[in-house]
Amino acid sequence: MKRNLFLCFLCLFCIITTATAQLSGNKGFKLNVNSNDAYLDCGNITQLNNTSAYTIEAWVNVNLDDLADRFIIFKKEQSDERNRIKVQVEKNGQIYVMQASNDGAYAQTSAGAYPKSGWHHIALVYDGTKTSTDEGVIILYIDGIKQSFSNAFFKQKTATIDANFVIGSPSIASYDEIRIWNKSLSAETISKWKSYKVLDSHPDKDALVAYYDFQNVTGATVPDLKGSYPATFKTSEAEIQDIDLKIFEEVGEMTIESAMVSQNTGNAYVKEENIQLLTLKINTVGAGELYLSGLDFSLDGTTKLSDIISVNVYYAGNKAQISDDSFTMNYQALRPGSTGKIELRDGENSEKQLLSVGNNFFIVAIRLKPTATDMNKLDGQITKLYFDNGNEMTPQDPSPSGDMTIRQIYTLNQEAYTQKCAAFNNQIVFGWFPWFSVNTIDKVDWKGLTHISPIGFEIDKGNYVPTFEDKGIDLKWPWIDFINDAHKNGVKVIAAITGNVRDGGNTQFYVDLFSDSQKMRAAAAAIAQFVDKYNLDGINMDIEEFYNTIPNHGVKYNELIKYINEELENINPDFELSVATYPGNEEGAWDFPGMLKYSDFLTIMMYNIGTTFTCPLPNAKERIQKYWLDINIPASNLVIAWPYYGNLFKDGNNVGTATLGNIPMYSKDNNITWDESAQCNIYKYNEDGANMTAYVEDIKSLGLKYDYTKQGGFKGIGIWALGQDAGMESQAYALIREYFDTTYEGNSIEKNDISGNISIYPIPVQNKLNIRTTHNSAILVKIYNSIGQLVLNKTLASTYEYIDVNNLASGYYIIQVQTDTDTKTFRVIKK
Repeated sequence: MKRNLFLCFLCLFCIITTATAQLSGNKGFKLNVNSNDAYLDCGNITQLNNTSAYTIEAWVNVNLDDLADRFIIFKKEQSDERNRIKVQVEKNGQIYVMQASNDGAYAQTSAGAYPKSGWHHIALVYDGTKTSTDEGVIILYIDGIKQSFSNAFFKQKTATIDANFVIGSPSIASYDEIRIWNKSLSAETISKWKSYKVLDSHPDKDALVAYYDFQNVTGATVPDLKGSYPATFKTSEAEIQDIDLKIFEEVGEMTIESAMVSQNTGNAYVKEENIQLLTLKINTVGAGELYLSGLDFSLDGTTKLSDIISVNVYYAGNKAQISDDSFTMNYQALRPGSTGKIELRDGENSEKQLLSVGNNFFIVAIRLKPTATDMNKLDGQITKLYFDNGNEMTPQDPSPSGDMTIRQIYTLNQEAYTQKCAAFNNQIVFGWFPWFSVNTIDKVDWKGLTHISPIGFEIDKGNYVPTFEDKGIDLKWPWIDFINDAHKNGVKVIAAITGNVRDGGNTQFYVDLFSDSQKMRAAAAAIAQFVDKYNLDGINMDIEEFYNTIPNHGVKYNELIKYINEELENINPDFELSVATYPGNEEGAWDFPGMLKYSDFLTIMMYNIGTTFTCPLPNAKERIQKYWLDINIPASNLVIAWPYYGNLFKDGNNVGTATLGNIPMYSKDNNITWDESAQCNIYKYNEDGANMTAYVEDIKSLGLKYDYTKQGGFKGIGIWALGQDAGMESQAYALIREYFDTTYEGNSIEKNDISGNISIYPIPVQNKLNIRTTHNSAILVKIYNSIGQLVLNKTLASTYEYIDVNNLASGYYIIQVQTDTDTKTFRVIKK
């Protein structure tokens, strides 16, 4: 029977029974002291030299708060660092993966990517058939989840690295199950086997090069289970000890887990009301042919059996997701037992679904009567599981923590949005929130935004429904709390659909789509229905580049935009449609006026237009004038998207992305110079002997861009991308609100009232800043720049004096004025 509900969710599970043989007294390797010798030396593993493929796995337990500054998970690195393989974690959770072949190449995540503490599985995969991290040349998995890197490029083979492979660095950390392979393992294999010994049934066992499980250690020598590379350590720096990590070791074992769905651990979303969910997870390894044929569970909480209309069980594959194509297992639903249980037994179709090796999810969907209240809690207990071979299993702990709670996605608070529009003088602050920023999702300041756009959706090639790309993140769509928080705070949620066509890419899909108007209409209808399904507020079409691989793509793309506009209008005239554009039109392929005809506004993605700085302001102004204003597109229909990033150079070579949030690190050596031609600051610093240069946007350069946007009468600003301000969020949002929010009074910043005890003027200031107090005492004045550095410290003698600020660079400053009885802090713009 085809599924007749819409359900999407992400779940976290509590173990309720373990029908397995796990290792008794599992042991691991523990580093004890902060010393240069605190590591496990595995010898010169030559298979990591001159290779185009490898995988390195390890279970690691380290507390980031205990680190002095950073921690090396493993490395094979020459003393000159020119040739190396290295994974390094900073105290803030930022991860660096370094694989140099005389070029210093590395990739980095954003801060917070590495978990704060506890056991976690790490897998580094190298595939030399690729070239960039965007393509997958280097992939880092944490607990089976692919991490997001700034795009970086690596050579197709590793170097000849004249160094031993070592595990760890000076720290208090523990390791287990270290495996080195001469193959790029798949994500599926890594995920399925990370908690299991490497058995004969492992699909890639022949590619195993070295393997350390720390179970039979003699003295300070750790045997390599493959036999070639025994490892050694110093007993004064490390030890072998019992650990609490569970690793399973028998073929045919099975674990069974269950959990209630709750927002603390995941989401459950239903468009239809009065449906509650229970998730059952079965994890099998080498169990052979096995089918779940039934289950019993009882109900607690406020829901009564009399509230229930029906119960269905759905097979949800290995990702705990039910799609429109999912089929039920055809279990017989709702057979209340004599003890108040609900008993579910298989029907005629259940034998068609074989349990696969790895995770198998079943979703129990309980439909309640309309009289059952919204947000009604339904606690449950799994009491017994039945299998087709006649076996029955009773959970040891049938009552997992949490509860099943219906989750509704709420619509936009129109009153709050109207107030937001009035406060921002009807100008837009449009922030794109990409998949790689999910670790900073709790840092979003809704007061500083009018629109937020989760980005990562692509048009499905089969049914045209927008699907969220699998970017290897834990948080799966829909982001219920994210949407509800935005709507509560008067912020529109606009899904961004991407899909650039580069070097082939999705070319054939779009050639086929654009060749048939009916297909484009079907895609438009699917997109509009998607907006309605999740109670979103509109769509931002962000397909900026076709690279002329599709004939007449500008005209065809506008036709698709026209159909999307019509379908949105049919469902809800208030739905919003905007189109993101490439920062130019050199080939003349785009028809921007025609694009605007069918959309509410255009968002100009104004970056990647420079070789050092990604967005020199004079260049941006020229482009905006030439490609939009000069063809009579009103500024009031244009949102200018400014970047939160730039380019990072190491010893003169571009090595990746420099972000706004990392400015405190870039400025550590206080070597900052203003580039007047780009109207941006250049940050230079030394890192491990290398000369680093960050050409990056900061508060000063962004302020100039916001001022241009506001003074030019544009519809507003865009931000690419939220999350790249991690570490500088308060300054970034304060700047936005300073320019666009008329209700903003600062954060612990005084409004300048010249009748108060302490006042300063003029604001903005160019040369002389007047200081006035009513106190007959000395005045201490401190001036801090936008990144918190003290740039001026001066004592004034009288109650009315001035400070010469002519030598200060243009930008934002914090002025602290202190008398013997009072202290005030002001925000000042220096012109």
